[in-house]
Amino acid sequence: MKTNKKLTISLAALALAGIAVYLVVKKQADDEAEILDNVAEEGYETAHDILYPLKIQRKKKNRNF
Repeated sequence: MKTNKKLTISLAALALAGIAVYLVVKKQADDEAEILDNVAEEGYETAHDILYPLKIQRKKKNRNF
């Protein structure tokens, strides 16, 4: 009886993990689709520059000549 209970619990945990992974992947796909829709509405040439600018700041190197 205990083996049957452990098997049921493990299958339920596996199903919950699978559902969680599915929801995360679906959310990421929806976010990417929303970005692409925004880009399509704005226009091809400048959409990425205006809507999603690069936020990486480069540090200036100290150049001692």
